[in-house]
Amino acid sequence: MKLRGALAGRGHLLCGLLIAVLQHAGTLEVQMGSQMIAFLNQDVWLPCNISGYNNHELDIKKMAVTWYLRTPGEKMEKLLYSVVSGEHSSHRRGLQMNESQLKRGNAELFLPQIQLNEEGMYICSVTVTPDKAEGTKIMEIVAQPTVILSPREVTIERGREKTLSCAVVKFYPVPPQNLGWLAGLISILIATCALAALVYYWWFMKIQPTVLAFIGNTELKHMEDSKLQCLISGFRPKPLDVAFSITQSNNEKRKIFSWNTEASDAEDRDEDYPLLKKCEAIKIYATLKKEKRGIFQVSCEIHIVPHVKQLDKFELLLEVRHGALPHSLLVETASFNVIAPPLLDPIWCSTDMPRLEEMMTLYCKIHSYFPQTIDVHWLIDDEQLPEEPFLSEPMKATDGLFFCTSSIKYLPKAADSGKRFLCKTNLRGSHQCKESAWMLKTVVCTPKVSQIDCEPGVPECGKVITLSCSLKDFNPPRCDICWRRGFEKLTHTQINTEEPYLDTTSNLYCMKSQASFTPKPEDHGVEFVVEVNHCNKTTRNAYKLMLKGFPKISDIIVHPSDAEYGKPLSLTCRVMDFYPKDINIQWFRGDDLINKDVLTEGPTEDQNNSFSLLSRLQLEPTALDYDKTICFRVTHKKLTKPTTKSVYLKLPAKHPVVSEIKATSEQAGKVSLETSITNFAPCYIRVVWYKDWKKISEVNDPSDIHIEENKLCSFTSKIQISIKETDIGKTIRCEVHHRQTNSFKEQTFVLKSKDFCGSLEQIPLPLVHNHIGTSRSYSVTNEEVLNPLKIDCVTSSPKPGENVTLRCFVHGKRAKEACVSWYKGIFPVDEGIQNTTCNDGSGFISYVTFKTEKEERECEIKCEVSVDVEHWEETYILDLRESNIVRQ
Repeated sequence: MKLRGALAGRGHLLCGLLIAVLQHAGTLEVQMGSQMIAFLNQDVWLPCNISGYNNHELDIKKMAVTWYLRTPGEKMEKLLYSVVSGEHSSHRRGLQMNESQLKRGNAELFLPQIQLNEEGMYICSVTVTPDKAEGTKIMEIVAQPTVILSPREVTIERGREKTLSCAVVKFYPVPPQNLGWLAGLISILIATCALAALVYYWWFMKIQPTVLAFIGNTELKHMEDSKLQCLISGFRPKPLDVAFSITQSNNEKRKIFSWNTEASDAEDRDEDYPLLKKCEAIKIYATLKKEKRGIFQVSCEIHIVPHVKQLDKFELLLEVRHGALPHSLLVETASFNVIAPPLLDPIWCSTDMPRLEEMMTLYCKIHSYFPQTIDVHWLIDDEQLPEEPFLSEPMKATDGLFFCTSSIKYLPKAADSGKRFLCKTNLRGSHQCKESAWMLKTVVCTPKVSQIDCEPGVPECGKVITLSCSLKDFNPPRCDICWRRGFEKLTHTQINTEEPYLDTTSNLYCMKSQASFTPKPEDHGVEFVVEVNHCNKTTRNAYKLMLKGFPKISDIIVHPSDAEYGKPLSLTCRVMDFYPKDINIQWFRGDDLINKDVLTEGPTEDQNNSFSLLSRLQLEPTALDYDKTICFRVTHKKLTKPTTKSVYLKLPAKHPVVSEIKATSEQAGKVSLETSITNFAPCYIRVVWYKDWKKISEVNDPSDIHIEENKLCSFTSKIQISIKETDIGKTIRCEVHHRQTNSFKEQTFVLKSKDFCGSLEQIPLPLVHNHIGTSRSYSVTNEEVLNPLKIDCVTSSPKPGENVTLRCFVHGKRAKEACVSWYKGIFPVDEGIQNTTCNDGSGFISYVTFKTEKEERECEIKCEVSVDVEHWEETYILDLRESNIVRQ
């Protein structure tokens, strides 16, 4: 009995057509057919025809062919054979490919003696740079059965039973285990039973589906359509349910698609398997195909257009329900990551003109990538730069993609002209790089300008001279040269400038320029300048023309160099090479002529029949010399106008010292107050007197300032005031402002006497204010060291509903060591607090500004200060009705 024809269509094997899995960018195509059946131990040729390439023949060196096998129930493919750039590699004995046929697009694979474990899906992957294509083919293996009838010869006797046995061996695949057939006495009955069993096996037996799930790439690209396929084949009977679910980072499982084969024949098929609207980025399409012998196949095509903001990492789950499956359920899962390869903006340079040995910075913005970890490399002509690039912290845009900026510093070299800089980047772990390029067209080399030479070496008035200057090591060759007399362009002058020439040693350019003219007397001592303009950068070199027989004046030498008030100072100036002998010299302090303390040696004649002299000024600087210039002026017959040298005395500004206020009573109801202001320089001060916060006198830059023995300024400020009984307890303040030192100093005096006819009693306050800039210093008596806090009000006449500023002097402490808190009543003041350390190290001042309430008539203000384990506090009562502050 032969079963070859019956086994050719067995139901449990894979059937149907497998749709192309991966999409590719080119036109390359691979055709293999859908499936084939091979007999066990048969030699098999697996077809793979390549089409869509441009040339007549394929270049073996520029292509690759790889054969894989995926067996049923396995997710991973097994590499069988590969041809890469003409190199053949086999992973199974006897496999062969014909290279001459491969050139003509025939990539068929020869498999000798095929075995049962080689049944499954064969994949042929072809790459013809830059295109790629794949094809698949299902291979089913069958083994022809051997039928043994026992006994071979049968003799049937009338009235007796005879047992016959039929054994079917060495066949594949396995039929149903309970193949029922009736033993009969005759071969016709045996054949009938066998036929019935085959009909059941062939048409009615349940066959469980074979599932190939999520064929395709599990790494998806942001906002690109990715195609996956799930193939459910070779099942019987028809009823089958398919469901897809998605699980994201929150681990919540959501069903996104469901479908069954019975609904596929309905009139409105689209309603039977629509995409559930919970995941708009995924669309799934299912098709049902009926094969021979009542076997079915389902193909599910999945299209995913992911957005990283909604789908950055997820898992898809396929559930297949069928009566032939164990527990009627089969589940397949696959995990997916979404990436967005980085995009690069054009590289831009920190300078429009990169210059030799001047640091430049290249920048490149990298954007639209996901996830946030990337690798960045900078190259110059395909060689990696040794400098470490900078990469800013990645930032996430509103679309969920990241962006950053990479930069690198580079010191250009002369040989870098024409070189190409690259910024390359890739997602960490990916080998797919994106790049942006920038061409360094020219490295600008600024010319080295020599000192100006004069020919002849000793120029004379009325005789032609030539000034020359050399330029070397510059690039590009264009260079503009201008000769000037001082700041004016030279006219009536013969200018000779060579064309740039290339120095073959340095590969840079050189040139020379000359200016010839006849000097006049007014040219003596004038600077002649060569001005070189190269690539928007100007270089200047100067030559001071000193004519023969004209006075040459040296710079003024000051000794000692750091001038101090009241200490002797020597200023020396030398005049040389003048003729004739008659000459006039003068020293000036600003515009004032100095007639004394001047010592002049000479004129004396030298060996060249020229004359020279030395003049020395002895000076004791005073505060009046602050910011003054000392000048030395020379008048000579050959000079068209006097020549002057000057020097600025570097004298320091000194802030004033203010004495305590002294009071004397001259007559009833009047009192005279005075304070001495000493040791300051320069002499510009402003003195203001106050009674409480009311101004009663102001003097700006008084004229009766004296110079004391220490050569500093001194001034006594006096006022006379009338006092009344209501003035008792009021404070007289004298403020001294010194502009050059930006200093402010203050002295106070409290009116305490009840007898206006006698002398007033002076009660010195424990606070003496010295304010320099924004800092104040205070003196504190020994009794007050136990509580070093002193508060006063800065605001004049504070009123309800207005801002008030108080200050607290903390003796002997530094602001950065202390913790300061202010309170208004029981409520803390959190804003408007500023702590400033005094310049003289006496302590620090804490300022607080707050707004009083309109209804308030009295405020209690408290300042608390903590330093380490020490703690102090001070309280003030502010009476807003009378604008008085009383310390408790």
